[in-house]
Amino acid sequence: MKCSPQCAFLCASLVFGLFSGCAPAPAPMAAPKDTRSEDLATLRATEDKLVSAIAIRDVDQILTFYTDDAWFFPPDAPMVKTAAERRTYWLNSQMSPGFTAVQGIDAKFEIAQSGELAVEYGRFFEVVSHKDGATTMQPQTHVITWRKQADGSWKVTAVMWHGGK
Repeated sequence: MKCSPQCAFLCASLVFGLFSGCAPAPAPMAAPKDTRSEDLATLRATEDKLVSAIAIRDVDQILTFYTDDAWFFPPDAPMVKTAAERRTYWLNSQMSPGFTAVQGIDAKFEIAQSGELAVEYGRFFEVVSHKDGATTMQPQTHVITWRKQADGSWKVTAVMWHGGK
């Protein structure tokens, strides 16, 4: 008895299907390494460098801590969205003669399990020196979103702060 071409094709497909089902299951993908402890240490060191750059009023250095697409939301001022706007802000607003420093940062960090983003939140004091020689510490609260860069460093991608208790 001869088998038609359709019957031969059907039999071959059935045999192929049976044998391909016997292939071993693919190995599960390894979970990414949890780097949050190392990331936290790097974030704190990066924040210290940013605060130091602010303290010495080094605008060029300050700007290196932002991603190219970073936004920030200063209190009582328009949102800042571009590199030029960030430069103008740091040259004109925060670098005014009264602004002296940022002190007393009480920050907490939440790092995504993926290790790609982190959120910093907390309080700090903006130190302002007045013409009469008096210095005041103005309480502020803040939220900063950090994005991990390809080289493992962290940069600010969004920041918001305002006066608060």
